Amino acid sequence: MYSSPENLWNCMTLATLGMLVGPGNDTIDRESEKKMDEKFHFGTVEKFNSLNVFRKVRDCAWASCSDSTYGSCTSSLQGFKCGPVSPNNIAKFGRVMAKPYCQAASAGIDLDIAGQGIVTAYVIQLVLVLFLGLCFKLTTSWIRTFGRMSSSFQKDSVFRETCQRWQTTLSETRFAKAASSAMLDFQESQALFAATISITAIITFDGGNRAGLANMLTLFSWMFNHRILQGLITAGMYPVLMAQLVMHRAGERRFYTLFFVVLSWIMMTVITEFQDFNADAFEEHLKQVSTLDACGGNPGPMSFCQGIKEKNSYDFFNLTLACRFTVHIIVSCLIIDWILHFTKTRMTGDKVKYTQIGGESRTIFSFAEKKGARLSLGVFWAAIELLTIIIIFIGLREMVELLDMHSADGGLSTWGFGQLVAVAIWFPVMIKFICISIFGPRKEIKQKDNTGKPQVLEMVSYPHNKADNTASSSA
Repeated sequence: MYSSPENLWNCMTLATLGMLVGPGNDTIDRESEKKMDEKFHFGTVEKFNSLNVFRKVRDCAWASCSDSTYGSCTSSLQGFKCGPVSPNNIAKFGRVMAKPYCQAASAGIDLDIAGQGIVTAYVIQLVLVLFLGLCFKLTTSWIRTFGRMSSSFQKDSVFRETCQRWQTTLSETRFAKAASSAMLDFQESQALFAATISITAIITFDGGNRAGLANMLTLFSWMFNHRILQGLITAGMYPVLMAQLVMHRAGERRFYTLFFVVLSWIMMTVITEFQDFNADAFEEHLKQVSTLDACGGNPGPMSFCQGIKEKNSYDFFNLTLACRFTVHIIVSCLIIDWILHFTKTRMTGDKVKYTQIGGESRTIFSFAEKKGARLSLGVFWAAIELLTIIIIFIGLREMVELLDMHSADGGLSTWGFGQLVAVAIWFPVMIKFICISIFGPRKEIKQKDNTGKPQVLEMVSYPHNKADNTASSSA
């Protein structure tokens, strides 16, 4: 009976007819019954009813919900624990199995995906990028920018020079060096972390690969964990983008960190846009890890509950996933910025300017040197940074909601060794920041004396003007 879903469906249909026709008062067309018997070889519906199909189905359903791994049995099923299914209650049994039965299905949260320690580590990551970004911007540019903005309105050059002096002084402090060093280390660590998590997620939920599915024993569990993982990976991109933006604005455009940012972005897109559910592969997985003797060595009905569609309390990361298009925008801006900077340094030699007779030559990047263009670019990047901060707070709020689910009465999980290890992942960055702020950076190796080295002649070109030659010759 349990060999295939079709067999189970046909058996329950025939058993329902047998229940209503045999002990009940309903009738059927015997000619139609005879034709169906020629096709399915079940005899008569009364004879088929003697096989006690509903008793087997009831025992299977009760065994499935009695196992705490899958959830618990609802009160609506209590009446069928010992009492048989009869013509008087068969309609109620059908209603119970159709909806209330799955209301107590376990979410089956995978602690390796969304345990308290994992989510807390993401929360620390979001808070840490906001803190380090604030410290980095404060010690590198905000005071100077404030002075420029104020002087443009009040025409006060003294205040502008004062802000410039304060900015220079602050940028040479231990605190500034600690913020700069911690930001670089933090970006390297979290870029690799995001890429690794994304690749692991693709492997775990790949339809043809059962690696990583050991803790998922129900369809509800797969849907719930996949939804949470999509949200965590999307929200985990926000601090990576924020740190990369801060580094780009400070002139620190490192290719390998941008490479891992782009790699994480591609993996996030695959997980959120292109990864589909493989029903056949997951059914085979359930047949290996979630079998019940009462169900003929097959997964029970609780394994196929889809309660997440009806449980708003388990619907997480709605805003985060809805705002994932912002990740595509920000990553595109970072890629374009890096390409333009790379092209500019190759075409103009970074600081070397080529000149021609009669004046200085113009490049395709000359428009960016104009005051209006610089102001527009500054406003644009400030808007991108503000957008990133907004989505970081959105992700932070939804992660706190996920933590509330864990900490609520009868929470889904408890702390374990792996969760404590996950929380400690960002401790080295924080410890380094504190140590450098207190003791200062390591003493740099003194450069060797330049004596004995050949001098380098720097060729400098000057604009040539015939009027100057005429004036000098006449003198």
